[in-house]
Amino acid sequence: MIIFQTVEFAASFVEAMIGILISIKVLGEENIRIRDNIIASFIVAIVIWIINQYKIFSILATIFGVISIAACTCLIYKKKIFDSLILSIADLLLFYIIDFVSLSILGVITQNGDLANMAIEPFSGMRLCHIFLAKILLIFIYCVFIKKIQSNIKIPIRKMLVVVIIGIAAIGYFVKRTFEQSINVEINLVWFLSLSLVLLGIYFANQYILYVREKDQIVMEMERSQLLAETYEKEIQDYQNSQIFFHDLENQYLIIKNYLDSKEYIKAEEYMEKLGFTNPAMPEQQTGIVVLDTLIEYKRKEAERNNIHVDMLLEQINLGLTEQECVALMGNLLDNAIGACKRMENDKRWIKLVIRKVKDMTFIKITNSYEEQPKASEIQCVSTHELHGFGMNSIKRIVDNYKGNMRVDCAMRKFTVVISFFN
Repeated sequence: MIIFQTVEFAASFVEAMIGILISIKVLGEENIRIRDNIIASFIVAIVIWIINQYKIFSILATIFGVISIAACTCLIYKKKIFDSLILSIADLLLFYIIDFVSLSILGVITQNGDLANMAIEPFSGMRLCHIFLAKILLIFIYCVFIKKIQSNIKIPIRKMLVVVIIGIAAIGYFVKRTFEQSINVEINLVWFLSLSLVLLGIYFANQYILYVREKDQIVMEMERSQLLAETYEKEIQDYQNSQIFFHDLENQYLIIKNYLDSKEYIKAEEYMEKLGFTNPAMPEQQTGIVVLDTLIEYKRKEAERNNIHVDMLLEQINLGLTEQECVALMGNLLDNAIGACKRMENDKRWIKLVIRKVKDMTFIKITNSYEEQPKASEIQCVSTHELHGFGMNSIKRIVDNYKGNMRVDCAMRKFTVVISFFN
């Protein structure tokens, strides 16, 4: 008697365990919590074992099995109860099909037409044979077919509802016929055909998922290639723009130099004013680097002329950069920030600049308002406006040359660049 009870309990445990595993596999869960699954399956098996003490193959055990597997899937893996319930019903339909395929096989082997009724009698050797064969088939089908389902693409569970309802009606009808008449060729064919349809459905569903995944990968590769092509074209355009810019700048410097060589200082000053250069007052807050202080003050006035509110916290720092690199680094940072603010409404334009020395490190942090969240592909090229994309590349090159660190963040309509150097 103990052997019979142990086998009954083990069969219920296997069904509960595989039912949960099938559900989470189809729902796309990759992190399988084996310990929780075992505990939940053990509890479900105990309750079903108790129900089977009153009547084997009862409606109550079936209903409890459906609800308990759905509840375990929902509670352990935080899945939607409706999706879990549909899959739980589908699991039980699969279990029924496998059970009756097992009965059909045993009926053919023993030539016993009344095997279905004998298999639900407690403490019978035929029931033990049926349980062993059915659970071996179940484990085999799970390992060979269901376990290989691709879980990285979401399956539309709710669209399975119609199939599940039709399956309940069909399986219920075939179960009734199996118990009402002896197992014959027709019954065997029905159950084997049902199992074949289920396995074919699993196979073709998996093939479809593989097809969709490969198609998505092709689309992603095409988008990536297009993005690389666009980035390459933009780099070429930035380079051409920079060549034009520096060519014009060289001519302007040449004119100014001629004025200075001729000692025509007034004309040189007037020409510089036409170009937008003014003589900035010495900044109140200094970094200790003259060219840096001068540039920051000039850019602050430029920002104020464009109705951009500027907050600055500057401390004495030591940088190993050359004067040209200091100008390129800070100039591009401030140009990017000013350019981004110009596209904002007047009351939303602001820039915060912090330059601090903390122990042996120098930190430069600049934050500005930003009109929209940039795409991932735009992080290195913040803006196509003027030379900003080229400027970000220049900043990164300087930071890398001095083994510094650069972090770019964009959230809540704020764009932040943080640069750190070891002194």
